[in-house]
Amino acid sequence: MKKYKKHYEMQAEVKENGKIDHKIVYKGQYYCYQCDEMRLKNMKRIFGGILGILSVILVGMGLINNPGSRRFEITIPYVCCYLPLVYAWLGLFRIIIAPKRMSYVDYDKGYVRLRKSTVGLFVFSVLIMVGELLFWILGKEKFSLHSEWLFLMGGLFFSLILLAFLRIQHCFPCISEKKI
Repeated sequence: MKKYKKHYEMQAEVKENGKIDHKIVYKGQYYCYQCDEMRLKNMKRIFGGILGILSVILVGMGLINNPGSRRFEITIPYVCCYLPLVYAWLGLFRIIIAPKRMSYVDYDKGYVRLRKSTVGLFVFSVLIMVGELLFWILGKEKFSLHSEWLFLMGGLFFSLILLAFLRIQHCFPCISEKKI
């Protein structure tokens, strides 16, 4: 919480019996999505569906037993994809449980985390495809073209869904409200 301490202040209040009651009060800006309640529910469902599809594709790519998946330049970006995916799920869960008027903490741990995780996933998916293409070009050993092609198409499909997900996130802007 140290990161967010500038958004809160401590207020002391003296009770009738002489005891001091300390309260923590939020003093920062509030953020909200510029849409009605029904569209907000649909947004959460769409985001959950897309993250579910991305999770299935990523696990499915790992289940393909291709020789390229045992290469360093492909395996490292593939394994690194799981961390942003988990953070994207955490961001979505934070958006789901956040009130309509979000504090900066909810905004940062929800909206911003989901955006950054999506960009990170896209970078790693491009690195997976680059590694796979390098394996194809520089590969001197025999490999199964069918499984390598399937893995590459999975990476391409994964990247295209991420691009679409970034575009969809632009359709639901989360902006700050004026301080009251």
